[in-house]
Amino acid sequence: MKTRLISEKGQYLAQFVILLPLLIGFMGLVVDVGNAYARQRRVQNAADAAATAGGMVLYNQGTAVAENAARYYANLHGYSGGAVQVSWPTQCIRVQVTENVTPIFASIVWNGTFPVQAAAQACYRTSGVGASVIVLNRHDCKALNISGSGLLQVRLGNVHVNSDCATAIDMSGSADLITQTPTTYVGGYKLSGGAAISPAPVRGSVLPDPLASLPVPAACNSCPSSKEWSISKGSATLSPGCFMGGIKVSGGSSVTFQPGVYCIGDKGLDVSGSSSLTGSGVTFYLADGGFKFSGGTDYALTPPSSGDYAGILFFQARNNSSKNDISGGTDFSGINGVIYLPAAELKATGGSTMRAALVVDTLDMSGGANLDVLGYQGAGWTSVTDVLAE
Repeated sequence: MKTRLISEKGQYLAQFVILLPLLIGFMGLVVDVGNAYARQRRVQNAADAAATAGGMVLYNQGTAVAENAARYYANLHGYSGGAVQVSWPTQCIRVQVTENVTPIFASIVWNGTFPVQAAAQACYRTSGVGASVIVLNRHDCKALNISGSGLLQVRLGNVHVNSDCATAIDMSGSADLITQTPTTYVGGYKLSGGAAISPAPVRGSVLPDPLASLPVPAACNSCPSSKEWSISKGSATLSPGCFMGGIKVSGGSSVTFQPGVYCIGDKGLDVSGSSSLTGSGVTFYLADGGFKFSGGTDYALTPPSSGDYAGILFFQARNNSSKNDISGGTDFSGINGVIYLPAAELKATGGSTMRAALVVDTLDMSGGANLDVLGYQGAGWTSVTDVLAE
């Protein structure tokens, strides 16, 4: 019996010795697979972060800046150089991260590495901004004010008012607001006399400034002070550059603006006396002062179709609250593009037609003002949605 027990123990020991390498190998496989999974999650996190960072700046700043952002965030996760590959599907940035992993247990019998890869793709989508008139002020109780026989008609899109005041829209007399789609408001509206809004307005949420990321023109940061540029008769042709004393056009003068950015300060842009302005591919940046158009002036002004200021005709500095005036039957039918006055009021007291989009702090219409906004859809008037697509 004793001999038999010894024999059985010997058999168990022999079996254990035979199975031990398999058990160790299985344990090593579990550890190496777990390590590979952890590394996979690490490279995926790096790819996700890098693609997201690149996607956030791709639309506004282009591929070079987007790639720098992507590589910066990949580097924060420990990956750089050839380990990070960036490619450019349409309207997207795709980031692939690779790490060569050395196994822990398998390295006992195999002297090598295996690659762990992950990829992520961020894309943007552009769509037209629905509103053609956006009033940004968040608290003014007459953010949109139309009185007397004023008429604001928007033929493409609608009017949106961000103010949370109960009388954010205040209309009186025989004033009318007519839009293609219902006017939207955050706070409330007040109608008195025979004032009317058609179709009936509806409550909406705050609409972010669609041009909040628009950069200040670099050329306008280093303009020297100067006297007002005055043109009172005849014709003139101006080239892009600095006019920090302002530009005044009067007496039926005719001014042609060459394509580019015009940096205007001090007294702003003042046009009167049946004068005319012509220019294609132009952007007016109002560092100081506003614009004032009166006296039956005539315009044929269009913004650039590409570049940082595509679609932007007027851009008033975000710290410039100077009022902007339209009066005296000014014909804006030749105006095309976006009029961006983020910190300033637009006041209209005369009839005007414009193929434009308005982004203003407040809008005040009185004295029989008639503002016919045909609406504008094109470069510079889009909202952008970023999404991690892969």
